[in-house]
Amino acid sequence: MPKSQGSLRVYIVQRILLSIPMILILLTLVFYFLRAAPGDPVGAILGERASRWADTIRRQLGLYDPLYIQYFDYLRRVFTGDMGTSIITQRSVSEDIAQRLPATFELAIASMLVAVVVGVLLGVVGATRRDRPADVATRLVATVLYNIPVFWLGIIMQLVFAVWLGWFDVGGRLDPRRFEVPPRVTGMYTVDSLLAGQIHTFVDALAHLVLPAATLGLVLSGFFGRMVRANMLQSLQADFVEAAVARGIRPASVFYRHALKNAMVPVATTMGLTFAILFSGAILTETVFSWEGVGRYIFKAISNRDYPALQGAVVYYAIIMVVISLLIDVFNAWIDPRIRY
Repeated sequence: MPKSQGSLRVYIVQRILLSIPMILILLTLVFYFLRAAPGDPVGAILGERASRWADTIRRQLGLYDPLYIQYFDYLRRVFTGDMGTSIITQRSVSEDIAQRLPATFELAIASMLVAVVVGVLLGVVGATRRDRPADVATRLVATVLYNIPVFWLGIIMQLVFAVWLGWFDVGGRLDPRRFEVPPRVTGMYTVDSLLAGQIHTFVDALAHLVLPAATLGLVLSGFFGRMVRANMLQSLQADFVEAAVARGIRPASVFYRHALKNAMVPVATTMGLTFAILFSGAILTETVFSWEGVGRYIFKAISNRDYPALQGAVVYYAIIMVVISLLIDVFNAWIDPRIRY
């Protein structure tokens, strides 16, 4: 086995082993923070009218057990694949999340497309017109977009494009009055409707996707725009760009085929982590747009203090983020062998 391949495998094993305590720490924090927060999940479910059943349900849920017993029972369930049963829906948490996860992926993918297109455009315009009014304007737009609250932008998008102009619906994934949910293949309505040949359903699903994807994507586009601009300015000062100019290559080709191509390398490596960040931003976006994904599921679980649902959702989020982070590290180590040592 070549030394480089052996070191890469050792690096991958090390990263996997380091991922385990990361997930464990996250699960532990969620477990204790939930129980330290004020409120009672049983009281939130039953209300005052059914208080005589509260003690029975608390005993069934194990809420009277010592905290360490609840903790180790929770870890045992997690590592055996049992996420428990939601207090609110009375269904398996794994089933609930599996039902909603495709909606979050659909929103995340569409938001990433918006973020990349708008962010690269802002970065290129700023870098190619450095210190000109266009550069100042794009930097201002990128800064505002990066710092704007996602829930506020979502409300403004609804108010302008759904209420005032009437171009899109206020929320949801599909208009249930006109269209039925397409046969489930991937769980993403835009994909499933195309696979089923339901063009009108696809158009409606896409129309419902535009506002939440634009909201989440525009916020992230500010981050991409600043990064693309900084990396492109650095690339424009590199020796290979000066050599290309000296050979008489057209300026447009130097900008886009040489500088931009190299400036996108560090941006591409951060896209995976940004995709993971989309999941955290999706909680607010899905809540504002009534998008039935995992983010809205977490919001409901927090509101109702549904311990099993929230803990199960955090497990899935943690696994997704750790896997994405691991893939990025492996990709970087494959490109740059120095990272392995």
